[in-house]
Amino acid sequence: MTAGKVDAEWTVSFGKPVEAAIAAAIDRPETPSSPLIATTAALLTRPDFDTSVAARRLVMVSDMVEHQKGGYSHLAGGDFWKGYANSGLARYAALDLRGVAVAIDYLPRPQYATVQGLAHRRFWQRLFAEVGAAEVTFIGLAAPDASPPGTSASPEPMAAKKRQRGL
Repeated sequence: MTAGKVDAEWTVSFGKPVEAAIAAAIDRPETPSSPLIATTAALLTRPDFDTSVAARRLVMVSDMVEHQKGGYSHLAGGDFWKGYANSGLARYAALDLRGVAVAIDYLPRPQYATVQGLAHRRFWQRLFAEVGAAEVTFIGLAAPDASPPGTSASPEPMAAKKRQRGL
């Protein structure tokens, strides 16, 4: 089979279905809770994704807005990291991502425009890095401080940008 035929077969079998799934995820209605951290912790207990599995890769397609009614929530505003560190979630949802490559397809949502931004993406990058992720990338973004496609980020003062580059 030629390279062109392999590419065409891959596009039909995988590429288009994945693109359709992502498009459907973007159009999904808001849910009353989004326990991303607890779900990630649960995933890490699966025998097909625990630390005995080599070359683990976690791909998240999400707006990444952590929210549990009555628990830790990005919707509460404030400093995401301090809120998380002081929450029960930080104590009960054990994350061990040592060696895991994490890729986030960050879905911007207009209703979360005040939440989603540089500080929000840096929260996730810091969290995953501190629990051992081998790498944390944002699909479609050159860097965590880049604006998601289709959004217009308000410019930050240059001094602030320079300070924030050294995560």
